[in-house]
Amino acid sequence: MVVGTRDRILFVDDDRSSRWLMKQLLGRWGYSVDVAGSSQEALELIEERDFVLAIMDFAMPETDGVELFRRLRELRPRLRGICLTGYATPAMRQAVLEEGLELVLEKPVVLEELAPILQHALWQSATQHAAVQ
Repeated sequence: MVVGTRDRILFVDDDRSSRWLMKQLLGRWGYSVDVAGSSQEALELIEERDFVLAIMDFAMPETDGVELFRRLRELRPRLRGICLTGYATPAMRQAVLEEGLELVLEKPVVLEELAPILQHALWQSATQHAAVQ
């Protein structure tokens, strides 16, 4: 998998082991990954770096993934997002899609399914970026 430096991913989850695992995995796949353990930490990181994709847990202590994505997108309008959850209800899926996130993935994430999803989201981001220029 060839990945460019523009493919910076933000992974947000309050679970330390999930952050460690995703940073290791996505790093092995060639992505530049930053992790955040809270919404506040994610907002601080997005002010410092230009991410093209945010992958976030839906249920976190201070806010849910939809609200976090809304706030992240205020700072980075072209940001794409994927929401992770332990249990996706139809109402939650609808809220996620209405906010502009790409999709909802249920935990535990099947790693073989994650790679093509990431590639597609990053391809869409690159295509959108090229169309704007």
